[in-house]
Amino acid sequence: MRSAETVVETTPKGSSSSLGTAERFIRTLMAQVSTLCAQVRQQWSVEVKADSPLLPWVVNHAVWLLNRYQPYLGETPFHRVQGHEYRGDVYFFGQPLLVRKVESQSRLEPRWDAGIFLGKLTSSDEFVVATETGIRRGRSVKEAPGTMSDYMTQLRWTQDSRDVGQEAQP
Repeated sequence: MRSAETVVETTPKGSSSSLGTAERFIRTLMAQVSTLCAQVRQQWSVEVKADSPLLPWVVNHAVWLLNRYQPYLGETPFHRVQGHEYRGDVYFFGQPLLVRKVESQSRLEPRWDAGIFLGKLTSSDEFVVATETGIRRGRSVKEAPGTMSDYMTQLRWTQDSRDVGQEAQP
């Protein structure tokens, strides 16, 4: 494995033009976060505030969306790396979903957990869903009945690292 050299550059104080690319990405990211929050408010009647447990997931999902769909110099970052456009399924942030349980279980127990869509994992393209038992990931999901606000009061905002993995922590 090759090691990468870190080059530290000092920019003049107050000179945002010296950091143009980073400043532009921050502006684009904040616009995407604002759009997702507005979509959640309009579609699900849920307000995402600064202290909301949803906000880190909104930011995480916004970055994921920009990497797959925001064109830069004619192609998306995903296309530059993978050689093709992203073709996976994506749901609205907060969309009620059923995620298939992966742990072994009795055939008499339900095989699906209900929750809300928080995003997808970059490495495995698995769905991340907040359920009443915690944050879950899974490859198999389907739409659930109801609205995001129906599920919000039942959610537990902790996660089991065995279930989600380190990457899913925003």
